[in-house]
Amino acid sequence: MIRKANAVGSGRGSAGGGKAKTVAATICLAAAILGAGVVAERVATAAEGPPAGAADTRLWLQTDQGSVYLVQADGTTYWHRARRAAGSSPGLPGWHRRSDLTVYVAPDATAGLLQHAGPEAIWLVDPAAGSVTRGRLTPDRRKALPSQAGWNIPYATVPRPGLAPMQFWEPGPLAHSFREVAIGHPVVAVSDRPIAARD
Repeated sequence: MIRKANAVGSGRGSAGGGKAKTVAATICLAAAILGAGVVAERVATAAEGPPAGAADTRLWLQTDQGSVYLVQADGTTYWHRARRAAGSSPGLPGWHRRSDLTVYVAPDATAGLLQHAGPEAIWLVDPAAGSVTRGRLTPDRRKALPSQAGWNIPYATVPRPGLAPMQFWEPGPLAHSFREVAIGHPVVAVSDRPIAARD
């Protein structure tokens, strides 16, 4: 299964301390991503245009690294990963397949959701509580044991600047569970008019 990630660390604290925390978090996340066998699946380049089905886009989002998200009527998203957002992490820039679910989380919460995520990781979404938890399936696959690092992280269903898109794919065996996730960089622009995507 493909598990994607493109997360950032906390920007809080002093200028120097915040930068150091961001670098440290990025290094930890890069190790976790590589350890989990992350592969990003590109379905089209910017020149080829958005994948079929994106004609009903109601909102366009852009992140601080230039990635673009097309929000559909049901809240799912198409994601165009910008080249500078991809950096040295696994995967290619370009359009990626439509999510099964997209929510929005605080950037400083992303490390707990991805750190030490292995092949057995599963993400549990609780619509009633408005939170997401990273867990690990039990051998009988009937329940999940929550991770201490990513427990009940609040999310929003409406995008706004400062929050990071969290996309889910591949529903798991439990209600509201998913096997694949990608967390983007913070949103800086929300528009009801097209924002051009560039590779």
